[in-house]
Amino acid sequence: MNKLLIILFLLISLDKAYAWGSPKKMRECSDSISAYRCDTSCRVSKDIAFNFKTNAQNNTVIFNIFLEGKLANSEALKNCQVVDADNWNCKTMDDDGISSTTIDAMTDSVYARIIEHKNSKYKSLNKFYCVK
Repeated sequence: MNKLLIILFLLISLDKAYAWGSPKKMRECSDSISAYRCDTSCRVSKDIAFNFKTNAQNNTVIFNIFLEGKLANSEALKNCQVVDADNWNCKTMDDDGISSTTIDAMTDSVYARIIEHKNSKYKSLNKFYCVK
């Protein structure tokens, strides 16, 4: 419930934010370098798409995640470095027993999401995504 309230508050307060773009297809990559480049080795995830809104004043990025064309989730990223809609990055560290770090970054209109697990037991669960 608190997460929903925070998301609603952020949506309302994003008066100087960049407009929502149309949803774009997410691609899954084999490593972080491929994800940052969003090169041809990254394969399209058919049913997953997203769009986002940035706010440089609040250093916030809000994602809408779509599954099969329907809104599935909204996620608010805080403490981001936002230059503009095409250049920003956010880093989230989780201490959920597997010590993971998620990096969301947009560089020159190429989006990458890197999910890395610090615990060697979970390294095989690392995920790399992109959108171009």
